Amino acid sequence: KPYYILPEYNYSASRLDFMSGEIYQQYTTFFEDSRALFAEHSKGTSELLISDSLTSNHYQKLLKGYYAMEFPKEVLDQRDLIQPLYRNTIHKVLGADGNYHWVLGYFETEEQLRTTIVSEAMIAQPTLVFISPTAYTVLP
Repeated sequence: KPYYILPEYNYSASRLDFMSGEIYQQYTTFFEDSRALFAEHSKGTSELLISDSLTSNHYQKLLKGYYAMEFPKEVLDQRDLIQPLYRNTIHKVLGADGNYHWVLGYFETEEQLRTTIVSEAMIAQPTLVFISPTAYTVLP
């Protein structure tokens, strides 16, 4: 079973079904308890809260779904051949088939995906996919 360590974020704003009421209560209790311990025992440090729109936009893509290009791992292992703009978007995801897939990109729309050319990675033709928390769909 996959488990996630999640930073504090308003997940229900992006997906109402992301946490049940019981899980949300445990999540809230964890942060309250952690902050209390941190306040009691930390010396000269403070919590860093990330609230920028870039991070929020990224979480929304992960929660609602995004488009990406799947490549064989051997292609993506050659990161130095890939445009710097896309190097940091290489990641692996667990597909519905139970296997890990190596993908590049976090595109918001299928049109963005289809019109983006990652020329240095064209050693192999990419498979275009849609990824969400509940699906890994290969596009025609």
